[in-house]
Amino acid sequence: MVGSAPVYSGVVLSRRQTDPRLRRGSAVPLGASPSVPSAPSASSAALPPAGTRELGVCPTPDPARDMSTPARRRLMRDFKRLQEDPPAGVSGAPSENNIMVWNAVIFGPEGTPFEDGTFKLTIEFTEEYPNKPPTVRFVSKMFHPNVYADGSICLDILQNRWSPTYDVSSILTSIQSPWVKSLFGIVNF
Repeated sequence: MVGSAPVYSGVVLSRRQTDPRLRRGSAVPLGASPSVPSAPSASSAALPPAGTRELGVCPTPDPARDMSTPARRRLMRDFKRLQEDPPAGVSGAPSENNIMVWNAVIFGPEGTPFEDGTFKLTIEFTEEYPNKPPTVRFVSKMFHPNVYADGSICLDILQNRWSPTYDVSSILTSIQSPWVKSLFGIVNF
């Protein structure tokens, strides 16, 4: 958390509850001021309507483009749920220009060697989501028996125990959960 605004993968949700001009899900890059315009993007065609750009608001995924498939609609729903009811110790959001690629953060659980750590992940979805699991990798260096050198994660729900009922929130909390359990010998390797 930064101040009283929730943090989602390097962005802080901005004034969306107090400023009706801002669309739901809009965000301001961490450390940026909503009144300072952000730098122009190479893909200005995918930017939101005029007005939000001047406020320095990062573009929310374009619904016309991103809602065209079941996977994209589901990811928009997952993002909305994650914003409305964020689980403790994790956050995530779609990348600026592609709802199929998410950036996420898991905060190290208290009372563990990971305490005070901030661990970044990427989550890549295919058009087969939610029927197929996403590819999840730690971007941050992670020393854990369930994390390979390339950052990929050995977790049953991301492989043979995947269910379409899992959403982004449950994926992130499932990744966070084995840390605590394995540190105290509850999970067998």
